[in-house]
Amino acid sequence: MEKMARVTTALGGNTITGRTMFCHLDAPANAISVCRDAAQVVVAGRNIFKIYSIDEDQFVEKLNLRVGRKPSLNFSCADVVWHQMDENLLATAATNGVVVTWNLGKPSRNKQDQLFTEHKRTVNKVCFHPTEVYMLLSGSQDGYMKCFDLRKKDSVSTFSGQSESVRDVQFSIRDYFTFAATFENGNVQLWDIRRPDRYERMFTAHNGPVFCCDWHLEDRGWLATGGRDKMVKVWDMNTNRAKEIYCVQTIASVARVKWRPECKYHIATCSMMVDHNIYVWDVRRPFIPSAMFEEHKDVTTGIVWRHLHDPYFLLSGSKDSTLYQHIFKDASQPIDRANPEGLCYSLFGDLAFAAKESLISSDSNRKPYIGDRRHPIFFKRKLDPTEQFEYISSSSALSVFETDLESGSMDWFVRTAKQYALAGRPLAELCDHNAKVAKELDRDQVAQTWTMLRIIYSSPGTVPSANLNHSLGKGSTSLPLMNSFNLKDIPSGIGSESRLERSKGESRSENILMDSSSTLINNDENEETEGSDVPADYLLGDVEGDEDELYMMDHENPHAEEQEYILPQEAFPLRHEIVDNPSALDHLQDKADSPHVSGNEAETVSLTPVESFSLISISHSLYENRLPPDFFNPIVRDMLLFYAEQGDVQMAVSVLIVLGDRIRKEIDEQTQEHWYTSYIDLLQRFQLWNISNEVIKLSTCRAINCLNQASTTLHINCSNCKRPMSNKGWICDRLTNKYLALMEEDHCTVERRDASLTYSQFIDQYAFSRPVVIQGITDNSEFQALCTRNKLLAEFGDRLVRLSTANTYSYRKVDVPFQEYVEHLLEPQDLASLGSDTLYFFGDNNFTEWGSLFQKYLPPPFQIPGTSGAYSFGIAGSGSGVPFHWHGPGYSEVIFGRKRWFLYPPEKTPEFHPNKTTLSWLLDTYPFLPPEDRPVECTIHPGEVLYFPDRWWHATLNLDTSVFISTFLG
Repeated sequence: MEKMARVTTALGGNTITGRTMFCHLDAPANAISVCRDAAQVVVAGRNIFKIYSIDEDQFVEKLNLRVGRKPSLNFSCADVVWHQMDENLLATAATNGVVVTWNLGKPSRNKQDQLFTEHKRTVNKVCFHPTEVYMLLSGSQDGYMKCFDLRKKDSVSTFSGQSESVRDVQFSIRDYFTFAATFENGNVQLWDIRRPDRYERMFTAHNGPVFCCDWHLEDRGWLATGGRDKMVKVWDMNTNRAKEIYCVQTIASVARVKWRPECKYHIATCSMMVDHNIYVWDVRRPFIPSAMFEEHKDVTTGIVWRHLHDPYFLLSGSKDSTLYQHIFKDASQPIDRANPEGLCYSLFGDLAFAAKESLISSDSNRKPYIGDRRHPIFFKRKLDPTEQFEYISSSSALSVFETDLESGSMDWFVRTAKQYALAGRPLAELCDHNAKVAKELDRDQVAQTWTMLRIIYSSPGTVPSANLNHSLGKGSTSLPLMNSFNLKDIPSGIGSESRLERSKGESRSENILMDSSSTLINNDENEETEGSDVPADYLLGDVEGDEDELYMMDHENPHAEEQEYILPQEAFPLRHEIVDNPSALDHLQDKADSPHVSGNEAETVSLTPVESFSLISISHSLYENRLPPDFFNPIVRDMLLFYAEQGDVQMAVSVLIVLGDRIRKEIDEQTQEHWYTSYIDLLQRFQLWNISNEVIKLSTCRAINCLNQASTTLHINCSNCKRPMSNKGWICDRLTNKYLALMEEDHCTVERRDASLTYSQFIDQYAFSRPVVIQGITDNSEFQALCTRNKLLAEFGDRLVRLSTANTYSYRKVDVPFQEYVEHLLEPQDLASLGSDTLYFFGDNNFTEWGSLFQKYLPPPFQIPGTSGAYSFGIAGSGSGVPFHWHGPGYSEVIFGRKRWFLYPPEKTPEFHPNKTTLSWLLDTYPFLPPEDRPVECTIHPGEVLYFPDRWWHATLNLDTSVFISTFLG
């Protein structure tokens, strides 16, 4: 394979020169690693273990490490690493669970140096410490990580990830004591090699196994991870919580990630299946790779940059039994194959269109569009002088076509959502109200639709006359469809063509929905009213004139003899053909003109459905063959589909809710659900939470109705057993401990008093002489409500809290985020742990940060003269506590859980070990104490306060996961 590019890089005193080249291997490779001076590469697999020198034009085999007639499984390698400080030192991870080191300086053919056989399953990864020559780390499918000192025969530390399999381990390049480990369950853990008992930090990085990780070469806190979810994520570990700062979506599971030297934002990846290519990504542009190497014909199993300071040479091994050196200049550029054209609408109707710059710039006939708010914008990437490729010549021109500010405003949507009435009134009133709202917002078509729905689905006999005609009085702002006027007064020039000609020439599809434009009509009093621009056969009103005038609509020749014609079809099918009925007309006209009928009465007569000459009234009443409302359901369904297709899901959903069962059966459940979810999403975008909730509640779709229940259910899990908790506090009722039966005392030997205890009695009988439990002395229910797990995490989760060791003298202090303490350290006491190894959150509270909580606490009202109170707040797991100690007087109150107290007077020192936990003392020492040496003891519950006098010895034991607060008097 020949390529023209040849690259030379000067690195200190060394010069690296090479080209794209490859060599065939004896077997597929599982892993590769390069030596410190970038002159040799080791290739390892199940059936290959060789070292090749990297010459200028070729790979040359230097050493075959598989020796012997029948090599053992120790030579079957899942991973290999070359020490970056000792050029003779290699380590391999064997598929049989053995970690092997190799000394290339040995004079014999067999270079095997040491075997570590402590892992029980395949070892997936080995890693040398970057600065410690003899420190080696391994991760295995048995779930353990082990740290080896190569000067010793056995591991010096074992780290348990409490997971099924460790997939990768990597020492931090810039933090001496830290290493990262990735797991099958999607978690990433950070460990301190000095603390093998517990990880320093853990977070869920991927949905599925995390196959690889890599620390950034320059930025101390950046950690890249790759997983089966086809994602590469970059985490900032400098913050209290791991923060995802970049995410790259690939097309296949990510098997390897390697940061590119000297390029802060570039990272190389390869897949473990399906995709054979190697990609180099700029994490700031995660949608398309910056470069791609396509030479391998099978899955790439290992990638490594040839030198820590050289960004141009990449080595790779594959299952196709080839070893490649890739030159970055020869990489193909996916951007050359990308389609630089796109079209997108914004939420507010703006349109953005991108196309090749060459297409737009060469189009001399391109005319400006109405609403084009700016000239095309050309996006060009500035060439990076450190990158040796000149491919970035493509660019796109972006044109943004902005809708008219007024027409593009979504204010109408918000106002409509707030003002629509969807329930709680008769159907006719709902339709009339919503039509009025739409009309006020100049949405005439929507207003007309609501009015027609009222006419179709409301019985004429139940519709008040006042609702049938909004235009009876002067100055009415009624809807166009409902206007009242005299047909004799219609100007002949209204419209540019006769309605007959228009109705004959237009197709039915153009008239399904009525035109929203309006035409002004002058009545007898020269009062301007709005007339609907719909055919006259749908107009309501009082008619004065004979029947013939109704059909004389040819304005160009009004006196021509008119032939009888059939009414054109409009938005709704005609119920019948209108035929001549002179007698009815004469009857109506005579009655209206009668001097014996008052004006109001005449007006009422004209509006009465039975006798009105409204054409719609004729079809309703004069012929008494009214069609059932469900006859129009298919047309209403088509109308809703039309609105939805136009993007007005608000109208579609509102009609669905108002009509309910009348129309629901006409529209399939899936379509309804789509409309509802779209409308609810829009409401929530505009933060119309209450209206969104009301729509969910009124929904006609079962899948939507359940959203309220689903979104307001809060599931709380126990931090210890991970199972759902059955109460609002911190205690899991199902949490069992084999020692719990021993923790409750037979009987309380501390005197108990109720709220009737007076201050003088407290001072005389207890303050300076003996402890007492006081019940009901304060009401801290409000404080208790603020101390639930969820509320404390929400308020203080990211705050640092200071933990103390649970021994008598509490020498060691550790600062951790409160959330990390609650989720990872708040566990039942381990009997094997000493007090100096048990971290306990109690005291050392930052009053400034926790002051908002402490202000809600009501302390016991009894003060000892000359003292003032200081709060100490704590949370601890079951079985934890502080061994015997003493200090000044104070109170202790339990908010959640139970706390058992053991007390001795000052003159009687208890028998205890200062570095053993209270639980150990209870199990090992307490049962063997003679009765006269037993302590004064009791268990306090929420709502109870224990007072302890000055210098009394006391030890505490939390019987449950407990929240408590003490008031020290000093």
